Amino acid sequence: MILAILFAILGYRAAGKSGRPKILWAVILAIAFLAVQVAVFAVGVFGVRSLGWDPTVFTKYEWPLNLGGWLLGVLVCSAILFFLGKSADPGSLVEETPAPDEPVDA
Repeated sequence: MILAILFAILGYRAAGKSGRPKILWAVILAIAFLAVQVAVFAVGVFGVRSLGWDPTVFTKYEWPLNLGGWLLGVLVCSAILFFLGKSADPGSLVEETPAPDEPVDA
């Protein structure tokens, strides 16, 4: 869950820099990460129910399944962030304005 929140924050920032809807991309990245986790679980359930895998597959391979799901989720969300960061028009990138407390270089 922490990684889903982290990717939502990263998506919000990347969308803001590229001029895209921030909230939409934050939600898309959080849902993408969680969807990968659900997909990994669904493959395991399908294997147990339909392919005759050992029903203790989740307890035997808990850490490898979790790690694989996390890595696959990070890979998918990183790819989304990569394409989100690429702008079709280099002039459309939004410059970050300095905070009011920061001095502005002239």
